[in-house]
Amino acid sequence: MLASEAVPYVKTGGLGDVMGALPAALAREGLQVSLFLPLYRGLRERFAADPRVAPFCVRMHDGVEQAAVLRALDEPPGVRVFAIAGDRYFDRPYLYGEPTGDYADNARRFAYFCRAALAAIDALALAPDVIHCHDWQTSLVPVFLRAGIADGDPAADAARRLGSAAVVLTLHNLGYQGVFPAADFAATGLPRRLFDVEGIEFHGRVNLLKGGIRFADHVTTVSPGYAREIRAAEQGAGLEGVLLERAGELTGILNGIDYDVWNPATDPHLVASYSVDDLHGKRRCKADLIVECELEGGLEAPIVAMVSRLAAQKGFDILLPSLPRMLEGGLRVVALGSGEPRITAALRDVVTRFPGRIAFRETFDEALAHKIQAGADMLLMPSRYEPCGLNQMMALRYGTVPIVRATGGLVDTVLDMAAAPQQATGFWFEEYSSEALEDAVTRAVVTYRQSQEAWRALMLRGMRKDFSWTHSAARYAHLYRRVVQRTREEASAAPRIKFGTAGWRAELAEGFTVPALRAVSQAIAEHVLESSTRALSQQGILVAHDTRFLGAEFAAQAAGVLAANDVPVLWSREPLPMPAVSYAITRRDYAGGLDVTASNNPYTWNGVKFSPAWGGPALPEITADIEARANAWLARGRVIDALPERDARQIGLWRDEDAGELYRAGVAQQIDVAAVRASGLRVAVDLLWGTGRGYLDRLLSEWGVLGTVLHAEADPYFGGGRPEPNEGTLAALARAVASGHALGVATDCDADSFGVIDVGGAFVPPNHVIALLLDYLCETRPHLPRKVGRSVATSHLVDAVAAARGVEVIETPVGFKFLGELLARSEIMLGGEESGGLSILGHIPDKDGILACLLVVEMVARRRTSLREMLARLVREVGARVSLRRDLSLTEEAMERLAQRLADPPDSVGDLDVRRVVTLDGVKLVLDGDRWVLLRPSGTEPLVRLYAEAPSEGEALLLLDEAQAYFVGR
Repeated sequence: MLASEAVPYVKTGGLGDVMGALPAALAREGLQVSLFLPLYRGLRERFAADPRVAPFCVRMHDGVEQAAVLRALDEPPGVRVFAIAGDRYFDRPYLYGEPTGDYADNARRFAYFCRAALAAIDALALAPDVIHCHDWQTSLVPVFLRAGIADGDPAADAARRLGSAAVVLTLHNLGYQGVFPAADFAATGLPRRLFDVEGIEFHGRVNLLKGGIRFADHVTTVSPGYAREIRAAEQGAGLEGVLLERAGELTGILNGIDYDVWNPATDPHLVASYSVDDLHGKRRCKADLIVECELEGGLEAPIVAMVSRLAAQKGFDILLPSLPRMLEGGLRVVALGSGEPRITAALRDVVTRFPGRIAFRETFDEALAHKIQAGADMLLMPSRYEPCGLNQMMALRYGTVPIVRATGGLVDTVLDMAAAPQQATGFWFEEYSSEALEDAVTRAVVTYRQSQEAWRALMLRGMRKDFSWTHSAARYAHLYRRVVQRTREEASAAPRIKFGTAGWRAELAEGFTVPALRAVSQAIAEHVLESSTRALSQQGILVAHDTRFLGAEFAAQAAGVLAANDVPVLWSREPLPMPAVSYAITRRDYAGGLDVTASNNPYTWNGVKFSPAWGGPALPEITADIEARANAWLARGRVIDALPERDARQIGLWRDEDAGELYRAGVAQQIDVAAVRASGLRVAVDLLWGTGRGYLDRLLSEWGVLGTVLHAEADPYFGGGRPEPNEGTLAALARAVASGHALGVATDCDADSFGVIDVGGAFVPPNHVIALLLDYLCETRPHLPRKVGRSVATSHLVDAVAAARGVEVIETPVGFKFLGELLARSEIMLGGEESGGLSILGHIPDKDGILACLLVVEMVARRRTSLREMLARLVREVGARVSLRRDLSLTEEAMERLAQRLADPPDSVGDLDVRRVVTLDGVKLVLDGDRWVLLRPSGTEPLVRLYAEAPSEGEALLLLDEAQAYFVGR
């Protein structure tokens, strides 16, 4: 276990309490537990140097630091407690910051602690099955173990050796995330690629907790209620999307309390002991509290207590306006705690106005906390949110009835009197308001005053509740066993090949390995040999690759497997755009094309896209056959033969192919080059380090309209991001266009998708580009068939334009393969999908980002107006459409619920009637006014893609929310 605090060594809040109790409780369950803490100031006398581990080095980004391991002189039974000594970072008067604010170097301090702790675990030869981290201060450990760590010190060596351990992260309070400026990323020691939305980047800053959530094998939080709440925006603190993605590996385990410390029968702080069998002592404790706090009134007047940090989270903004009315109504109040100055001042003011009715101690006094729990009649916890809460559990054991807001762990531990009178242990209120709070207090006071029997029953039911750490530790032990088993099974399992809408893709060294690549290539060879005529197979397969790391080497492995199966290889020596592969297949009658590419996925991924003889993407029946064959080969565990290039060339099974020049000439034939040359346009190009280099930029240069060219250099890291031409990645292109270009165009890594920036720097969504190009082609290509194809997820703005121009719309499942098939059969003039795929009749039956960009350039050149102005004119004519998408990661239970709901779609969404149900791909509900929603469950992971379209963004958002609520739940 790694944590930043633990009782009895050091504590600032609930984390310290948990870490003081949970390790010992786990030891009682039979686990061997070691706890690692920072050696803060004042702890050295409680620790001694461990002779087994000499001081060692920790490499930070700007130099080497010394660290040492010490062991506690007084340890809980069965627990080894170690401290990491680094005086530069921990010999300070406070744990996390001065009263005026956090320490500016906290990111560096706890990066140092995480690296040093890993090195210490390894040096002590502990070989853990589980590494359990707590809160943001230790969240770099899961990232180090699962995503990488800078080399050159014992921590990096340890991370490699400890990688087989299961990693669990517990979130104690999502309000504290370890968010730091982007400049602090260097201090983490992580690979640069992880400063990304898929890593630890968070709105341009570093978020350590986000990294821990993303990379831990399992995430827990401190109550089941809080685990549910943090997956929604209200309580998710900006991380609800990440937590929703991990919903299947997110568990709420209720914290416990230590009944050796919190037990009114044995509590040394109390003037009298009492128990569930004899309550007489509680009355004496109440009398003692009245004297201690100088309260007015007798023993019959109810006392309400608050033992709390004075923070906004704890509900003081709704409590403070209510306090005067509560005191005027006969309540007496005792408050204990410290925190925000404004809350402190407000409580002092109430004490001044109501002397004798309210007592406020501005400190934390352990003995007084026990006296308050014993002497009060009720405990008030009006928290805005409460991950678990311990005070309400302590109050229950002391026969002090909790009044709580129904949130997080409070609703898991307190049962409301109104909801279940015979089982109740306290009182709830749900709405976060002063009125709801006062209503709950009133209900409690009325019960207290009117029925001693009912009140006594409440007290006794609460005192009998068992919230000991024994139950929580047993749940953690069960979870550890489950996560360890799952982690080991995943580590030992052979990678499984799964084709998506555009081929097979996987992460390097995880799913994408040389054995897996060879298995896919073998399956493609077998498919071609068995499904084609022998003559066709002998025409060969074009093998290409994109600009990714080791792309040519991986492609050579695939080519060697094809050659070993006597399938001729046409070899592209240079990175080749995917559209050029398709063009060569159709023009030279090849048996197909194998492109080693992961398109717009991050640079840590690679994959294979197979195009059969007709030139379009492989249809589902083909990929299913290839998938089954590849997985069968992997299951056999046999090494698949690959013929070396030299040997394959000698026997005529490997020859070079320059498909690039053929493609450049072909795509130019689809463009009115004369109009482009005469336009005087200046077009900026962003190649995103991909295969568009030498194609899109070269053609625009030859036509005299090329302006600034961005990211044309080779960079297998894609600038640390994704080679995807969307609004986020095209910021540099937007700036270039705004500084003096008429237009900006971009393609992704394999150049099959496009991105467009209008004059002034505005990103134009692909949905709008497709609609504009349909309108333009109807005007300039009257010979093309009057049909257009679009995927089920593409905007109905296309339909509106088609209707206005007398064009029929054909709707297909998502995946350009279906549109490509229509193009191959000459049924449509244009095929487009919302993700940025487009092609036209007479070119290739696959999406072509280069062609799309050139068509946009031609359109702007001939119309001599901006895309914004074109779109405004079009919208005035056919109406506006706003399309939105939301991806939701679901638990297995939620996926089952979704499947049931999809099988029985509703008759309405909100107040809109369902006019038509489309089941081409998922379930699409076409609503009144041509509004629609679409749900597409993923076939490869527990995820559903939710789309909505309406005339305005607000209405589309509302449709997303309504559809999510019905099909998935809030």
